[in-house]
Parts: sequence; structure tokens; C-alpha cells
Amino acid sequence: MALFKQYDDFLLDNASQITAVESSLRSITYFLPGRFKDAELAGEALYASLNLLGLYHDSILARALDRHDPEATTSTTVSHPSEKRIAASTTSQYTNAITGITPSEHARYTQHFSRNSKGYNRVARTLVVIGYFELLAEMVARRKLGRRKAWDVVAAIEAIKVTLRLSLVHLSGNRMPIHPPIPEREVDPAALERGRAKTMGELSTRLDQAVQSSHQALSDSELPLPKGFWKGSRTGLLRPTLASLQPGYDDAESEPAPSLAEPDRRPPHLRAMRINAAQSGSDTDDTLVDSTRLTASTMALSTHSNPDAHPPSPPVQMKPWSESQINDYLLSRVLNINDVRKPEDLVRPLRNRTAWTAEALWILRPFLYVMALRRWGRRATLPFVLSFVLEYLAKQLRSRSFSPPGAATKNPFATNPLMAALMGQNPLLSIITNIFMGGNPADKAKRPISAVEDAEWSKRGNAFWYYLLRGPVWYNFTRPKLASLADRTQGKFLIGIIGGMLGDYLPLIDDYYFYSAI
Repeated sequence: MALFKQYDDFLLDNASQITAVESSLRSITYFLPGRFKDAELAGEALYASLNLLGLYHDSILARALDRHDPEATTSTTVSHPSEKRIAASTTSQYTNAITGITPSEHARYTQHFSRNSKGYNRVARTLVVIGYFELLAEMVARRKLGRRKAWDVVAAIEAIKVTLRLSLVHLSGNRMPIHPPIPEREVDPAALERGRAKTMGELSTRLDQAVQSSHQALSDSELPLPKGFWKGSRTGLLRPTLASLQPGYDDAESEPAPSLAEPDRRPPHLRAMRINAAQSGSDTDDTLVDSTRLTASTMALSTHSNPDAHPPSPPVQMKPWSESQINDYLLSRVLNINDVRKPEDLVRPLRNRTAWTAEALWILRPFLYVMALRRWGRRATLPFVLSFVLEYLAKQLRSRSFSPPGAATKNPFATNPLMAALMGQNPLLSIITNIFMGGNPADKAKRPISAVEDAEWSKRGNAFWYYLLRGPVWYNFTRPKLASLADRTQGKFLIGIIGGMLGDYLPLIDDYYFYSAI
């Protein structure tokens, strides 16, 4: 344990350098295939090991952030209307005080289940680790056990992944599994170093201010109060008297200040604000407005009460903000509906049989595809068609599962101008309906409610591009195109490097299943 503690301290002290080395080594692994014998095996082993080490580094950084700001990752819910108004007037309650960064919705969602459910945390991390080492396991099995046994290993890995994903659905309250199911690193580790330096600087500044204020309080206690002001016994701030608020009080002053060129004609409460600001040196709301235009009376009184004080600096000419900058600033200070939601509500649960069927098909599809490849081979058409049909069916069923019962209109083309014109209806009426009535309620229900759902649905939609690397499409269309491109770029400056890497990866996609799997 002492060794791990020393490594944790070493990582936190050199976070930025270790992260740079980790990223550089991970990038080198992309250039290793084809460079020497078994280079792909060495590169994949290094890549998997770096990912596992990065996962451990993420846990260390997460614990360090929790120690600095334990409330930043605590999930709170705003339910009362007054609490919503208060929350909307401040920054997000999830913002970390050290880094100043608000975690994403994905981080909030996965952190909630990882911290509140030990089973979810173990299952999710096991699934992530298997994803790191699955290709390496297939390579080792192909070399040690042969081609037939290697397919058994691949099928066993996919069966384990199916079990883990179904467990995540159960442990997350019947919600679809998110990829990745654990929080990702969203903060630069160097921010911890800057945060600690900033904290030490703030503590040093506060200590200097406390010492200066104590000396100033001792010196101010012996000075006479200006005419028309009284000093608070608890706060030590100057306040105008009732008599000084009466009209003509400034004209009735018999003894003008000897060091002033002209009397201060501002209202007494503004003069008290400037005097207090000059004595305390703070940047409160009282000193933010017109704080750079201190008059001679305030400067004289400030210098008299504190001889060591420096005169105020001249006003700084700052470039005015653009409209986009103002909008970005205002939006960063306002909470949206997902900031107020509970973390578990960022993903809707599976609420009917259609949703369960869609999720089951999506989870079982890789295992069924591997079993078909094991039976008929990678060049056969049947495994390719089976996998594509199952994944497309899962996508359509998932979209249909979110349609509320009775939400569909009697005429499905009511909000489609083109189809309305083809059906002999008025297209202008459909446009007006689509704008002012909000379109079809079923279409609204199919939209993602959060960035977590949106990202997961986008990943599943983009997964169809992987079919260009599978089955007859790969061997008859994609592979010849890429091989021709690699041959044409061979020997050319810079472009030849990319073409050479592309040519080195072509046989790997031919031999290994997990290069084209998700």
C-alpha cells in the first residue's frame, strides 16, 4: 500500500508530464503494425496496457478532486420553485472549485451509478477492461491455439460482454447501457497543479490582508471621524448620519477639508462607499461601479487614514464584449432543464416490450454474428445480412418504443408539406401546423432528452459504417478501393506514410474480428 501511495503522490506532482508521455506512447502504437515480426501483437499489448494504466490514473485524479472539492460531484436535486430560481442565478452546482469545469451529463450519469451501486461500478469497469484486451486476446489465441480455437475465444468474449451489458441494464434501473459506462477523463491533470498553486496563493493573500487589516484597524481607531459620518462598532464601516442626508447640508459645512481643491458634492452614501473601499481595499459590489474614478476627497482621506496606501491606478481601457461573448457568458450562468434533473433521469428507462426487444437485439447481435461467422466464415453473405438486419431492426424498434400511445395523428402526412401536396392537401396548412403546433407529438417523443442519450444514439447510428469493413462488402468493395489507394500513394512524400500504414492494416482487418467490431 505504501508503494501505491508513493505512486499516487508522484502522479499528482507530475500529472501534466505523465499525461503527455502516456498520450505519446499511445500514438506510437498506431505506427507499429508491419514494422517488424509480431509488431501488431506488441503494439496492441502496449496499447491495452496504457489504457489500463490510464484507467487507474483516472481513479487517482477523481479521488484527488473529491478531496479538494467533495461537494462538486455530489448529486443534488432542485425541486422547489424558489430553489430553482436560486440555482438559476448561480453557476451549476456541479462545477468543481479547483478546475472551474462543470462535468458533462455523461460524467454526472455514470458517476451517479458508479458511486451509488458497487455492482454497477464493478460490472462497468470489467466491461471496459475486456474492451481493452479483447483484440489482444484474439491475437494470442490465433497464434497459440489456431484459427478454430480462436473463434471459440472470440465467441466466449462476446458472450461475457452480453452478460455484462444485460447486468448493466438491470443495475441501472432498466436503462440502456452507455458507452463507455464509466466516467471519462474530462479534466486536464495539470489543472490540479494549477488549482493547488492557486489555493496556496489565495491563502497567502488572505493572510496578508488579515495582517494589513489588523494594523489598519489599530491606526484607524485613533483617527477622528469625518463630519457627517458615524462608524459601526461591529463592522468598522463609515455610514452617513441622518443630518447629512438633508438637503443643503454640504453647503452648511463651515470647515472645508484643508487638502481639497473643491468640496465633494456627491451624496453621502456614495462618499461612504468610496471611503470604505479605500480603507478596506476590497472589490465588493460597492466598489465595482466607477471604482476607478475616486475623487480627490476620497484619495486624501484614504491617504490620511493609511499613509502606506498607494494611489489608485488609472482606469484600464478594455475591449467591449461582442454579442456572442455576452450570450455565451449569460448561458454559462443559467441552468437548463438537464442541470436540474436527477442524474439517473438523463436516460429514460425501457418502459415497454418494444424497448426491451430492441435493447435485447442490440446486445445479442454481436454474439449471434460471431456464431454465424464461426459457422459459415467471414466471406459468407448470411452472417453479414443477419447482423445488419438485427441491428437495423433494433434501431427501428427503439425509435418506435418512445412513441406515446395515441400520439400518432390519423393522417401521417399532416405535418409533411411534400407528402401533403402529393395527397391532394394544402401544403401551406401543413407548414403552419408544423411551426405553431410543434409537429407530430410522436416525433417529439423520439428525440433524445439529454446529451447522454443523443451521444449513445449517434454512436449506434454511426456503427452502421463498420459494415464497410465486414463480410462481402469488405472483400468485394472496400478492400480493393483501399488497396488501390495504398498502391497509388506508395513512395510519395508524406502521403506515402499514410498509404503505407493503410496497407499494413489491411491484412489485420482480414484476419482479426475485433478490428471491425464495436
